[in-house]
Amino acid sequence: RDYCVMKVGDLVKLSSQRAARRLSGSSLLGIIISFDEDNDPVIQWFLAGSAICIEAEYRKDIKVC
Repeated sequence: RDYCVMKVGDLVKLSSQRAARRLSGSSLLGIIISFDEDNDPVIQWFLAGSAICIEAEYRKDIKVC
């Protein structure tokens, strides 16, 4: 698949499909802080302006804002 180029510092949100499966998913925003060994982005997630967690996500599950 052809995904957009992602880089450290990009603002991201969950894809529509992933947000629909997660409580408050549509209001999550994140910043890419690094990439894991599979080159998937590691994201610092924020909810209502507060940092909530750091998670690696599959590229197909997020989109750059």
